[in-house]
Amino acid sequence: MHKTTRRHCKITPARRGNPPLEERAEKLRAITKSLEGLRHEGRDVQFFVYGIDAEGVDGQLDALGEAHWAYMDQCAQRLVARGPTLSPDGTAHTGSVHILEAADLIAARGFAFEEPYSRAGLYSAVTVTPWYNALGGTMWDRPPASPETASTIVIAGWPARACVHDQRDACWRTLTHAAAPEPLVFGGLLLGESESETVGLAFAVDRDLPATERLAETLGFAQTSTSIVSHRWRRGGRPDG
Repeated sequence: MHKTTRRHCKITPARRGNPPLEERAEKLRAITKSLEGLRHEGRDVQFFVYGIDAEGVDGQLDALGEAHWAYMDQCAQRLVARGPTLSPDGTAHTGSVHILEAADLIAARGFAFEEPYSRAGLYSAVTVTPWYNALGGTMWDRPPASPETASTIVIAGWPARACVHDQRDACWRTLTHAAAPEPLVFGGLLLGESESETVGLAFAVDRDLPATERLAETLGFAQTSTSIVSHRWRRGGRPDG
């Protein structure tokens, strides 16, 4: 069960890693306006945050582990999914994925860039993308994986393509039909600057990396995506939680 906390998640505008305001303001306003479509559907606005580790930061990640977990404790009620990407053998941390609810893109970027690993410069790249939660709920609504079960995340990208808001579920089913029987942990569409566009998808599944890569090759997005990456992944949280 997902353990939440009553503490307020203080999300502030990002103080580092942002382009100059004059270059971003119009784009941020356009994206924020487009996300109103999700609110009109009765769904909270969600964002997919993906940080890729810089090289040689393992020791620093360990040192900041408690600060990272404390930050996530404060934001627990906003989180839809969380967890690190890992090396194929599962021994090394290679990045972080967080899906969260936020008021708008600016607030979501604040969450991403104020996170302790990000503030310390431990990521080589951080992306924050509007997200359509095709499965609904959170990862804590899914059955937990057994200790011997490996999990994998797949992230696919493509040039912006039309998918109007009331057809997103149909778009998702078309792209991932063969994955429906699989033990998915979360899954959804990455949205573009317009509410009627998608730019990719992501899902996590309780299958090992080779099995998931074979599955991905059979799915509808495999032939039309310009990038597909898959990583070993695990559900996030405190080691004792």
